[in-house]
Amino acid sequence: MLAVILDVVSRAGEAPTIGGAPATVLVSVREQDLNADFGQGRGIGWIDGVETPISISAVTDLISNGGQQKVVITDEGRIIALGSPERCFTAAQRRAIQLRDGTCIIPGRKIPAGMTEIHHVIPHSEGGPTHTDNGVCLCWWHHRYLAASGWAIRMVRGAVQIMAPPWLETGARKWRNETKSCPRMTDAAERENG
Repeated sequence: MLAVILDVVSRAGEAPTIGGAPATVLVSVREQDLNADFGQGRGIGWIDGVETPISISAVTDLISNGGQQKVVITDEGRIIALGSPERCFTAAQRRAIQLRDGTCIIPGRKIPAGMTEIHHVIPHSEGGPTHTDNGVCLCWWHHRYLAASGWAIRMVRGAVQIMAPPWLETGARKWRNETKSCPRMTDAAERENG
């Protein structure tokens, strides 16, 4: 929960900035550790200014939520390459996705959209674009444990569809459109009431 609070505060318009940029947590990790063990729980990373290392799973959580920017430094300490951090959704994209989804898209979750994380439906690592047609609001827990939860998510022409885990549905599982956006909920209620 503390991670969610810090993330929300860092994205708030009133948050302090340094040179026009929001506060940033700098984490360094050896490329071979990150590439070989991404998501496997082995290896360590380092937070700038902290002497105790963090686990590679904590590093991948930070990348998943905040993105990454590759900086290649030689053994002598020279910066020889600086990558782009454009893996993350922009503030405008986040607002649009939050407006469309309303809350965490998993039924029964009432986490407000402003406290959710934006999830790449097709993972960025698999070529999924950082586009509103590929992003959905998920609470902190579902963002990290979506596969374990059994929920499936897909996008159809930019609209969110979900499928419940097999243990929640009897019979054939079905894809369902999902939104908790207030205007869309109002439209649905008006259609039902004829």
